[in-house]
Amino acid sequence: MRADFGKRYRFTLVHGRHSTPVEVLLRMLICKHLYQWSYQETVKQVYDNLLLRWFCRVYWAAVPDASTLFRWEQTLRPETLHALNDRVVQLAAQAKVTKGRKLRLDATCVQTNIHHPTDSGLLVDSVRVLSRFVQRAKGLVQDQVSDVQQVCRSRLRTARQVAQTLHRQLRRKAEDKEAQQKELYQKLIQTSEQMVRQSQQVMAALGQQTGQQAKRLLRQAQEVLPLVERVIAQTRTRVLEGKKMASGQKVLSLFEPHTRAIPRHKGGALVEFGRHVVLDEVDGGIVTRYQILEHPTEHGQALEAVVHHRALFEHPPNLVAGDRGVEGSPQLSGSARPLLRWPISAVASDGGRRRRVAIFSLFLPSPLGRGCRNLEP
Repeated sequence: MRADFGKRYRFTLVHGRHSTPVEVLLRMLICKHLYQWSYQETVKQVYDNLLLRWFCRVYWAAVPDASTLFRWEQTLRPETLHALNDRVVQLAAQAKVTKGRKLRLDATCVQTNIHHPTDSGLLVDSVRVLSRFVQRAKGLVQDQVSDVQQVCRSRLRTARQVAQTLHRQLRRKAEDKEAQQKELYQKLIQTSEQMVRQSQQVMAALGQQTGQQAKRLLRQAQEVLPLVERVIAQTRTRVLEGKKMASGQKVLSLFEPHTRAIPRHKGGALVEFGRHVVLDEVDGGIVTRYQILEHPTEHGQALEAVVHHRALFEHPPNLVAGDRGVEGSPQLSGSARPLLRWPISAVASDGGRRRRVAIFSLFLPSPLGRGCRNLEP
């Protein structure tokens, strides 16, 4: 963690005043995630609670600010968090909190912090982000652009007025409602395209400068501009042309572009917006592994879970429990073949019933199809 924190600035490790200790930041971030607090709530709780002050190693010193926690947390890499979690599991095994005899794995949807995605809302977000970009760059490009007032003009108010009119049209029951909605969407698209053209002119001017602020603004614009163009294209396809798009091709948020639409076949919301995450848990309530899935299903995760479990505890689990979706893997990799020496019991959920099978039968291809063999009552 110290290596990740040291990359925040170029000379973080050698120059400047001493920053907040790494152990204090780590323990405060653990409290934040453990109790699901916000950054402000974490600072307030640690400030008021003597026990948390002792745990976070703050003692009688000043508590770090919420913005400090946020900025340091952004420097942590996913590989560092995985290594930290593996170290916690090893310490739990040494303290005999868990022996790794049982393994349970399941997948869940972790929702991202975004508003409900709509075509009009994404277009307004696009205009807002690009308007903010050209306004910030106005002072840097005023000597390079002839009509700087027009090029750096914000069109956010126009986009919001069109969006409000569109929302009022949705509540009407007029016969020509659909034609009026398409006309309003066309206005939103035109406003967004105009902001794209203005941003491209500003980016061309910033590209000729060498200052740090100009490079930072240019880098931010280069990240968001392709997403805005995709939002415009998908709105034209879905609304104006009336065509459908695959779920994986849609942009659901400009600020969390990795967000995906995950259908839920349960009660409550039909669709959730976030990512599919698989979790491995051993006896003692210790989470040993977590992984963000690139595909919408968790097929084949049982093999990876057992391989990772054996690497941590130096032995495979005696019992593996999971849904039907985690069982299938058509072919064994070279690193997983040694697992066949140990017969491991596995309990898989199948429509409310429980069945006990041998774990190696979950991985070997069955001559009868994809089902399991060696069934026992």
